[in-house]
Amino acid sequence: MFRFICSALIVAVSAAASANAQAPQPPRPDLTIVNAVKVPGGDVRVFIKNQGTANAAACKMSVKLFSPAGALLGERSVFVQPIAVGLTMSISTPVGNLAPGSRVELKVDFTNVLVESNELNNARRLIIPNIPF
Repeated sequence: MFRFICSALIVAVSAAASANAQAPQPPRPDLTIVNAVKVPGGDVRVFIKNQGTANAAACKMSVKLFSPAGALLGERSVFVQPIAVGLTMSISTPVGNLAPGSRVELKVDFTNVLVESNELNNARRLIIPNIPF
């Protein structure tokens, strides 16, 4: 009897694992910051791509500014328009005249309003280079 119960339990666990492995994932957006560059005039241009399988609704991107020593200089959020599957959009946001070595940390959908296929690729860090603009 014990052998029968163990066999039945193994079959039930295997069937449940197979059902979970075969369940198709629903289409979801996947926003990622593919590039961020400092441009003349004190702005940062951010390129955001929807590499998911569904259109992305509007969301917000956080922008945090840090000194070369790591002190938080300021933070704000920027509106991100909806992005269709496979498209990339750019947003320019003012950061002012940051000293070389300062950093800008960006995170798209920082409030998690979108259910994405990958929630771990939404952030990017930009170090301000030591070149004149």
